[in-house]
Amino acid sequence: MKINHEITLDVARHGVQATIPLTQHEAGVHRLIFDLYNGSVPIEFGDRDRAVLYVDGDIYDSCIVYTENGVYPNCIVCDLSAIVTRDVGEKGAVLQIYKDSDSIAYSPEICFVIREDKTNGSKVLNSPQYSAVVKAQLAAEQYALLAEQYAEAAGDASPHIRINSITGNWEISRDGGETWVDTGMKSTGVHIGSDEPTEPGVDVWLDPNGNDVLDIEKELSQRANALVGNVSGEMVAMDDVSPLEHKIPVKVRSKNLIPYPFSRSTATINGMTFTDNGDGTITVNGTATDNAVYYFCHYIGKPIAIPKGVYTLSGVPVGGASGGYSLGLRLYNDGVLKEVGVYEYNRTDEMDSFDSVYIYVKKGSTANNVTFKPQLEPGATATTHTPYVADDEVITVKSCGKNLIPYPYADGMSKTSGGVTFTVNDDRSITVNGTTTADAFFSLQRNVDYGENIDAVWSEKATNGKYAINRGLLYSKGGYYNGHLTLYLPKGSSYDNEVYYPQIELGTVTTENEPYKEGETITTTLAEGAELTSIAPNMTIYTDKAGAIVECSYNKDTNIVIEKLTQAIISLGGNI
Repeated sequence: MKINHEITLDVARHGVQATIPLTQHEAGVHRLIFDLYNGSVPIEFGDRDRAVLYVDGDIYDSCIVYTENGVYPNCIVCDLSAIVTRDVGEKGAVLQIYKDSDSIAYSPEICFVIREDKTNGSKVLNSPQYSAVVKAQLAAEQYALLAEQYAEAAGDASPHIRINSITGNWEISRDGGETWVDTGMKSTGVHIGSDEPTEPGVDVWLDPNGNDVLDIEKELSQRANALVGNVSGEMVAMDDVSPLEHKIPVKVRSKNLIPYPFSRSTATINGMTFTDNGDGTITVNGTATDNAVYYFCHYIGKPIAIPKGVYTLSGVPVGGASGGYSLGLRLYNDGVLKEVGVYEYNRTDEMDSFDSVYIYVKKGSTANNVTFKPQLEPGATATTHTPYVADDEVITVKSCGKNLIPYPYADGMSKTSGGVTFTVNDDRSITVNGTTTADAFFSLQRNVDYGENIDAVWSEKATNGKYAINRGLLYSKGGYYNGHLTLYLPKGSSYDNEVYYPQIELGTVTTENEPYKEGETITTTLAEGAELTSIAPNMTIYTDKAGAIVECSYNKDTNIVIEKLTQAIISLGGNI
């Protein structure tokens, strides 16, 4: 069987990588041996340097870094026998090399050289050098500063920028490249052989000598006013979206990373019965005749890869510490296995994969309808448990402005209640006239979930810690008006053309009223992703699925960003 592959090699934290094509290799023994060079000078490996092979996100323990005293002196040996007949998938094959020292500095001369390419233990190929074209990136903040500082003046030539391959600084020319001025700003995100930028910003292509340059004016016309912002959450709100309409890429992922259905269903172990409740929770009953371990997420030998970062495990019911029961997790960080336990408190660790989650009950412990709600989620804070969202589950993604109250309102354009008349105006405000002979209600939304009660009946604003409302509004959680957002007027008050501006928004601070702006409604899956058209300057994105996290990058309004920075400096006692 012959399959075409290519493998990307990356020197982590030093921004260097190259792509090596592995074409039409037979099944069997296949080994690549690499040297790393800076120009003609070999880069030495130390005892603490490592190499890790990822194939479509899975870790293969098949790489060895040899020092000068190794079997293959000062090189990397990668056994690819297990993958040469495999369909690599979208994430590709990446050999990541971790240098413990700072011996590698940016240079367009850095490259990988194949020392040997052995197929079935017999064939040795030539040793091509894979240097590739350097793809550099101007960070968004640097780009905005350069674009503003060196905007084209009347009669001047369009400015260009480049990276000086010796100093690593950005340089600028205003005479068509005849002379170059050092900006003093270091380049960022420099890498080799990758089609995707490592950080948001403007891509700049350079040959190894730094001859190709970027036309700032041309880029400015295409990406004007665009710093790049990134947001993520179950619902996200942006207040600084660029006024230039653009497409916002949206990715959806599961907040809870523990796959469901579980790899093991209901089971009885050493006197304890573990019941899968069908919603990602587990109920435990019985008395443990011996230590009982229930692996409900069991992928030992096939770790689940996740983006490297900090994650929190939670879900042990109150009383875990005294009751003798806990959650356990086998995690990996840079290939090192670590096993941790969680009692009734949460546990935060840095990791890049995990292979099992389990419930542990100590011998002699008794549980009576004790329910675990296991959740592994990004970040250092545990949130309310939500079920796992599968990659192929269809999810609805919606967008709107900052005001979340759809229009028309639930009670229409007018209503008389409790002795007063409510009239909806063209700007979607509501005018009230009359005297309330009883409590009066005008329903804005029904059957919605904004969490806990929010009451601004007697105040200008209110929040429940997640959403904020303005004057006169009441959100009810529970009772007869459960899930209703209303304009509520108490009995015994008089109103003479009193105007209310209904608004509920994500956050804890009530801001200036903005009429509802309807956006788009799209469907997608975790695997597919989607795009939404921007709404400026305020935009909110959310889904219809509890536990689904949206992640998106958008172009910011530079003027708003500068104003925020100015106000922040002033608030700290500074001057502008």
